[in-house]
This record gives sequence, structure tokens and C-alpha cells, in this order.
Amino acid sequence: SQNGDLFGYSLAVGDFNGDGFDDLAIGVPKEDVLNNTRKDAGAVDIVYGSNDGLTLAYQNRWSLIQSNISNGHSESGELFGSVLVAGDFDGDGFDDLAIGTPFDENKYGGNQGNIDVVYGSNWGITAWSGGATLTPEESIGDTGWGFVIEMAVGDFNNDGIEDLVVGSPGVHGYRGAVDFVFGNSARELMKGPRLIQAESSRLFGSQFGTNVVVGDFNGDGYVDMAATSFVGTYDDLFNFMSPDFVDIYFSDERGLNVRLDQRLEI
Repeated sequence: SQNGDLFGYSLAVGDFNGDGFDDLAIGVPKEDVLNNTRKDAGAVDIVYGSNDGLTLAYQNRWSLIQSNISNGHSESGELFGSVLVAGDFDGDGFDDLAIGTPFDENKYGGNQGNIDVVYGSNWGITAWSGGATLTPEESIGDTGWGFVIEMAVGDFNNDGIEDLVVGSPGVHGYRGAVDFVFGNSARELMKGPRLIQAESSRLFGSQFGTNVVVGDFNGDGYVDMAATSFVGTYDDLFNFMSPDFVDIYFSDERGLNVRLDQRLEI
């Protein structure tokens, strides 16, 4: 560990090697990597559970950087590992790990951000596990998978395989959006629908998708989604205003309803 590397800034739990013990993924987003030539590039430590619990002993630990992942590259200041979430995105019985990199730049110099998914196996998560990198559509400036990324997991297309929900609060002039990424057995992650707010609610700086959670809110057996928005003048994505309302989207046998079902506000 390095001074100021933010070890433990993000955490996720999953059984990445299928041995029946939960394992812990630890985000270290300001870790200097590649012999300290990439400052604040970020890393993720995987610590495997055992009869003795969790230990940072070498044989029970794997440190992952973006350069380990297919087509990945570690660059200074990207903060790989800022957000983590575990889920079985290919339906093989091993938990996989989605990793958010908020300051990954696009060709225009904007903070597009990206999400890397690495797959579990009998050996856990390693450089040979296979992976996929997801990026938003490129545009000039900050697109909103940068700055803040919020992720959650649920089966939204009812195929028995978990999917990924991504809060993208910086898109559309910081009005924000929520993107869905569908898992499948071929490990070909597919971008699903993008939710944006009704035009009357899409104020500059509302940052829809800053927080996202999933749950079965009406008890019908299908996964629903809630997302936070703000109202008011754009402030700063790291100087949060108070949330003003929470939008609820319900699912049914046809999948997620992309129209707003309920709004909670005080």
C-alpha cells in the first residue's frame, strides 16, 4: 500500500472462485502502478475468503490494474477501481466484477469514463480470466461515465443472467442518465436502454443517476430500479447538493418499464 492511495475507497463482495467462501474486492483508485510511472492510475485488490477468513497473504491476494484487462491500459489520473460491483454477468456460477474508471479520457480529452468487467473462474479473477471494457458514446467534453459512476446489479430482461445498471450523471449537460448493460453467456455485454428524465425535469445540473439501487419494490418477483436526481443550479459533481427526488421504474414479465412509474420527493 502507498500513502494516499485510497485503499478501501470502494468494496464489493462475491465468490469469484466458486469455492463457497465470499471474496472481497478492494478498490485502490489512487495507486501508482507500472513501477510508479502511472500516478493515480488505480488498482483493485482481490482478497480470497477461506476457513481462516480474509488474509492479505500473497497466496490469497491478487492485485489487478487496468493493463491486465483485454484492450485495457493504465494511465495517470484515471482512478481505476473507484466503483466496484459484483454479479454473475455470464451465468456460469462464478461471480464477476465490474470496475468503474471515472477519469478515463476519450479522444477529445473529456472524462468519458469506462467500465471494465472481469470474469470469475475456478482460479478466481486473474489476468487470464477474460474481460470486457464498456465505454459510452464518445463526445466532446465530459460525458458522464466520468466523474461519478454508480452501479448496481439485477436481472432486468428476465433471462436468468444478471445485468448492470450504470448511473451516468454527467451526460446531457449534467442532466444525467441511467444506462443498462445486459449480461449473457457468451460474455458479449450488450448496451440496453438509456433512461433520461421527462423533459420538464431535465434541468441543467440535475445529475440523474448519481445514485442507483435495485430491488423488488412491489413484491411481484421482478427487479425494479430507483435513481436519485437533484434540482437547482449546477454546483460540482464532487460538491453535492441535497437530493431532491427519487425516480422509481418497475419491471414486469416484459422487462424494465422505461417510463417513469413513481416519483418520491419531500
